[in-house]
Amino acid sequence: MIKKTPGKPHDRAGEGAAEGASDPAMFTSLLFGRVAAEDLGAYDGADLSRFAEGALAALSQARLPGTVHVRLRDGATENAGVRRDLTIIEVVNDNMPFLLDSTLAELGEQGIETNLVAHPILAVARDAKGLLTRMAGNASARAPEGTLRESLIHIHIDWLPDPSARERLKAGLEKVYHDVRVAVDDWSAMRTRLGTAMQSYRNNPPPLPEEEMAEAMRFLDWISTDNFTFLGMRDYRFS
Repeated sequence: MIKKTPGKPHDRAGEGAAEGASDPAMFTSLLFGRVAAEDLGAYDGADLSRFAEGALAALSQARLPGTVHVRLRDGATENAGVRRDLTIIEVVNDNMPFLLDSTLAELGEQGIETNLVAHPILAVARDAKGLLTRMAGNASARAPEGTLRESLIHIHIDWLPDPSARERLKAGLEKVYHDVRVAVDDWSAMRTRLGTAMQSYRNNPPPLPEEEMAEAMRFLDWISTDNFTFLGMRDYRFS
């Protein structure tokens, strides 16, 4: 059992909560409602409420579109008299594809196992300074008018006491989210470019054997139907 006692087990959401975020039970349900039951088994209701309060504090921090907030904080649970110290990763970002998968991949790359993973997509409104003014609940499908879809990633890992390891984790995650944003921003343009190339090959096929062209086109059709993640595109000319 880890002996270190976190200096600040949780962050308080503070007063003046945004509209729709003042009901602790509602936000706890939003945060943990889709977490696997076996992952929640190590926590009691008080634990989850406390963690949700800290997550709401992270969400309530000022954030402008196009930016990401990554923070690591310490927490603890006690089960059957045994204390367990944790490090909690919280990430608030514009919602976009690949965020959770990329997060878990980076954790795996750094040899870090997860104990609990929550990833609600929330409908929120912010003012010109990025301060949270309204939370309209879950936005997995779409956001109500006047709100935007934001990603809140909340992950528990074993307590990470080494400051250099914490900084390495935070820096690694921030780089991952930068790369994801670049890829997502160009994703539509790359898919359009692929479609243009495919149409060009159909209208003016290069001087190659028919079977070879047919196989190439089947491959391009396959990757264009959500079987491939576009991270970059380049044209090559051979002479």
